Amino acid sequence: MTEVIHHKLHKAATVSTPLAYMNDDDAIKIGQGLAIATITSISPSAAVDEWVLKYPAITKLNEEQMWFRPMMDTIVVELLSDISWGLKVRVGVGAVLSIADICTDVYMISFYLSEGGGSEMYALITFVCVLISTFLQVSERASLLENDNTRDGMREMATHNGYIHY
Repeated sequence: MTEVIHHKLHKAATVSTPLAYMNDDDAIKIGQGLAIATITSISPSAAVDEWVLKYPAITKLNEEQMWFRPMMDTIVVELLSDISWGLKVRVGVGAVLSIADICTDVYMISFYLSEGGGSEMYALITFVCVLISTFLQVSERASLLENDNTRDGMREMATHNGYIHY
């Protein structure tokens, strides 16, 4: 349990020792395996699922002790909210995907414009979709900031939508 709480990234080890014959070294390896499951899963519950299924001893413990699963779900939720690398990974992946999406949109618009032969309409449609998406994002952000009409609120809205980076 100490290794679960430390939540440091380690290479996931394979441990097939049954629960009845578990020793301290095996328990440490199993505990360390939760961190990697957390970073590769889309939700805390999915991380615990992956971790429980990977280790037979944990599967057995999960089946025998009804308190184990809710406890582990709660621990992982707390770890994700308190540990900075979990947030950094999620924000970083989201930012990379967002930038990649913008790049592909710009590429496709320029591709359609250079093709000719009527494909300019596809460029226009793509451009209009990008404008609508931007408008909806700005509107949503503005509605959240409607009580904050200061320059800081506008700067936050522009930063949130990716127009200003400082």
